[in-house]
Amino acid sequence: MKPILCSQINLAHLFERRGIDAPVRCNRAVKNAAGSVEFIIILAILGSVIALGQVDMLREITLKENMAREYINDGNINKIRGNIFKAEEMYHKALKLYEELDRKDGIADTYNNLGTIHIVRGNLGEAEKLHFMAQKIDEELQCKKGIANTYGNLGNIYLTRGDLSKAEEIYLKALKLDEESGWKEGMARHYDDLGVVYRTRGDLSKAEEFHLKALKLNEELICREGMAKNYGELAMIHEIRGNLDIAEELYLKALKLDEESGWKEGMARHYGNLGIVFEIRGDLDKAEDLYLKSLRLNEELGRKKGMAIRYGNLAVIYNKRGDSMKAEEMYLRALKLDEEVDYKEGLANDYSGLGVIYYDRGNIDEAEEMYHKALKLYEEIGSREGLALIYDNMGLINFERGDIEKAEQMYLYSLKLYKELGSSKDIARLYRQLFIIIF
Repeated sequence: MKPILCSQINLAHLFERRGIDAPVRCNRAVKNAAGSVEFIIILAILGSVIALGQVDMLREITLKENMAREYINDGNINKIRGNIFKAEEMYHKALKLYEELDRKDGIADTYNNLGTIHIVRGNLGEAEKLHFMAQKIDEELQCKKGIANTYGNLGNIYLTRGDLSKAEEIYLKALKLDEESGWKEGMARHYDDLGVVYRTRGDLSKAEEFHLKALKLNEELICREGMAKNYGELAMIHEIRGNLDIAEELYLKALKLDEESGWKEGMARHYGNLGIVFEIRGDLDKAEDLYLKSLRLNEELGRKKGMAIRYGNLAVIYNKRGDSMKAEEMYLRALKLDEEVDYKEGLANDYSGLGVIYYDRGNIDEAEEMYHKALKLYEEIGSREGLALIYDNMGLINFERGDIEKAEQMYLYSLKLYKELGSSKDIARLYRQLFIIIF
């Protein structure tokens, strides 16, 4: 009876997967033939059916799994190269196969990949929905690596929205899971993400510490993409501190790695950041050239956030050249895109830039209105650098109006923040400004 029972169970499982009712008839034949000569013959035939069916089934499953993995790899390659639509197409093909196979881990991974596509496009609501779907599956599977990956993606959404506390909380959850599972790639990613949170808040020492931790891991893993991102983040810290030569060196290292791997998103970021270095040095033509290179890549990628940042950078260039109309046009383009993707830091930067334009035109009330809008957003996201800039500009407005006491108060607020940031150039400038209004 044991061989018969085993055969019945195997057949039932095999044909249940295929939706065929043949095993019902086969099992009846076995039952009817039990105790007869035909029993041995039928059992032998039944074993052959099971063996051949299982081989065919396993071959089909293996083929589909391999195809799904290839689609995911193709999607990842196309995403790195900036072919977002092709990447999305590949991910959807993989998803279809994983759903046919009922491979929940594959479905969760693909939801996460599709979510990152929507983050690039600025569709944060759709991205969040997909990442939550992935999280639900990974939690059912108790897959720590998958949950950590999803947490990291959700953290990126909250960071874009300017909710630094929520971003930090979820990045720390991801890091804890990575450390428990010993997943170095995830640890490197989330150290870097936390570094961005701390830099945005103005805690440059802590930010640097986390980016260096990430860099050490990425160097061990020989992960070029990760190393490039770490170099870029460290460069930004040196740029804020006024160490432009070190910043340039690090940006160029990052750019070289991204060019070698063909990672367009990274190249766009580093071209833009190098542009800021040259702009600070006063080389506006070189800065403009780099901003335009970055803008073109972001347009290819469909990265609304990246496009908005570069429109803002170009606006600064045109305003410095005295073309306030073109500068205003750039800021308004940036503002529209930042509103679409709900990028609070970008919105604050746009309002701040528009305030500068209106101030230069003599529209003091309009400038102040823009500064107040920017101030509210910088306070929401806790950006010390942004707040320092706005207090500085509001000090100038109050000085123009003859309210020396209010001007001094604004400059002192700004000075305190620039000291916390370690921005020596701005500290020296504000001391000079305070000396002028006090004496």
